[in-house]
Amino acid sequence: VLADSGTLGGVGLQQVRVRIPDMRQSELHVDAQLQGATATMLEVLANSPLREKIWTRLSDLRVSGDNQLNLNLLIPIEDEQAPVQVAGSVGFTGGRVQLPGSAPALENLQGELDFSDAGVSARDLRLRFLDAPARLAIATGKQTFDFNLAGRFDAAALAQPFGTAVSEYLRGTSDWTIELKLPQQNRTGQNRFELALQSDLQGTAILLPAPLGKAAASVRTSHLQLRQEQKQLTVRMRTDAGLSSALRLQQSAAGWQVQRGTVRIGEELLGGPAELPARNELVLQAHLPSYRLASVSSEITTDASGVSGGLSSGAVGLAVFDRSELTLDKLVLGDWQAEDVQLQGQQVADGYHFRLGGTDLAGELFLPQQIGAAEPVHLALKTLHLRRVPDAAGQGDVENATVMSPGVWPALQIDIDTLQLNTQRLGPLLLSVRPLPDGLRLNTLELSAPGQQLSASGEWRTGGADSRSWLQAKFYSEALGEALALLDIPIGVERAKTALGLDVSWPGTTRAPDLAQMRGTLQVHIEEGLLAEIKPGLGRLVGLVNVASLARRLTLDFSDLVETGLAFDQIDGTINFTGGRASTDDLLLQGPAVNIAVQGWLGLRDQQLQQTVTVMPQIASSLALAGAVAGGPAVGAAVLLAGQVLKPGLEKAVSLQYAVSGTLDTPVIERAQITTGGGSGSMSGGGRK
Repeated sequence: VLADSGTLGGVGLQQVRVRIPDMRQSELHVDAQLQGATATMLEVLANSPLREKIWTRLSDLRVSGDNQLNLNLLIPIEDEQAPVQVAGSVGFTGGRVQLPGSAPALENLQGELDFSDAGVSARDLRLRFLDAPARLAIATGKQTFDFNLAGRFDAAALAQPFGTAVSEYLRGTSDWTIELKLPQQNRTGQNRFELALQSDLQGTAILLPAPLGKAAASVRTSHLQLRQEQKQLTVRMRTDAGLSSALRLQQSAAGWQVQRGTVRIGEELLGGPAELPARNELVLQAHLPSYRLASVSSEITTDASGVSGGLSSGAVGLAVFDRSELTLDKLVLGDWQAEDVQLQGQQVADGYHFRLGGTDLAGELFLPQQIGAAEPVHLALKTLHLRRVPDAAGQGDVENATVMSPGVWPALQIDIDTLQLNTQRLGPLLLSVRPLPDGLRLNTLELSAPGQQLSASGEWRTGGADSRSWLQAKFYSEALGEALALLDIPIGVERAKTALGLDVSWPGTTRAPDLAQMRGTLQVHIEEGLLAEIKPGLGRLVGLVNVASLARRLTLDFSDLVETGLAFDQIDGTINFTGGRASTDDLLLQGPAVNIAVQGWLGLRDQQLQQTVTVMPQIASSLALAGAVAGGPAVGAAVLLAGQVLKPGLEKAVSLQYAVSGTLDTPVIERAQITTGGGSGSMSGGGRK
């Protein structure tokens, strides 16, 4: 029997076909089609024998759009107790399905969904999810309806139903597989489901400090499992990077709120994945072989090498945790590191408080609730022992540094009672930094050690596309060589009480000063020392290569028979930085055997030299030593007495002058002239040395 229309439970049908294939089986077959609103089609299923098996579980779905329903009924004629068998399909041609709760909708559905007494199935439904193309497969398991969704989705949009506490740290898209399991038997009010998500996260950046954060290009295979029962949601997550979490969320009128949970980093060192804590608190547990603190700023940078985070950016992540337990086998700060660092953190009313301990440090760290200019991040340590990182290059840090705006720096206060670098035990360190509306101010930097003291202040100002830095520093040392040894600079200076004053400025940041554009002065005053085993670099810088030995011989100074190096009483002068050059016209070394005056400049970018070095022997003392060597103490005493009488004239009698050119690595030293009491003239045998 064919009919143009019919009804099923009050819903109109089209193109109805009724047939009895075999009179002996007493079965009535009804085939019908319905073209129209999807809501009407679902009403047909709701009034069919499928109501108890399928519809009661899927009734929360809100469906819109026009689609096509193909319905097949097998109705027993004689056996009234036999069930009616229902089968068919829904052909989607652009429909929309809104999932329960705040889950995103399935848009523009294309494809066919089959249904029967056994359940529902679909092999390849095409759709848009989170404004991205996706494919959906549906199957009926033993106790669940299984939905498998695959596509490339925006991570922040995917996490949006759980609030901005998660989504604001996600940037980018990745390939995702999402599996939803709905129980076939749904008891009233339970709202149970299980959701599993998997992705390698390639293409998604997580804007948190490492190891929580990651660069977009890196791969981190992640598995998430969500299980809802009534108004509670349990979330478990694991990654191949040793990161896991277990969270319990409670649904309220304001949305989902974290009730308790644990985030664990380095699970292989902590004995396994995270578990829910016994009480309502959110706990961070971490054990890392190494962690690099890139800066104290709130800026997170991502690149091919990974994520680098600052101290205050870490505080952003810590703010959500009630308590934290952190172990760092190595904490790396630039070219230095501390070992076995223990941090016990607790959220307090006005911020986050840490107790710090371990092999290399002891003290406290306070992170204010609102990190910025108002209240400083405060680090107060009784002791801090830093060791140089093995094979630390150091020079690459400046070249590869990300230029950060001073506006992202927090106010910072550091007080360290005892600082130790390698085996060198220093005194206290005091550092105070404050952000400005258009820059950053170094209020105070003070570092003390036995016989050493450094103080500095400065600013970093921005002005549109331009920025400029200024630094003023004073340095005092009872022994310059010991101070330079702290910095691993084997400069070959002994004793040498030193006072330096620096006042310079340059365009750009404080982290990477452009020496070629530096302007300012360096005041030098050094007393009573010895230039021992002068390294070529330093000697060339002040024009001293071979000058010391030349001066000894030409003034009959044989002091190198009793000591090595060039003794001096005082070094004074001013070095000016301007036009890409470091220049001086008054650098003077005064010693018992020789005075040396240096005038000229050094190119800070091309390392070119243009200097005039004048060597003025101390004739009186040199003759006395020569007499003692040649004729014994009596002769030496007589010569010394005569030298003191004649000293003013003798010191002016002879001077040697050299022209230094070339580069710092390959200088050219030419003997220019000898100046005597009777005038000046070229020195015989002069030439390049």
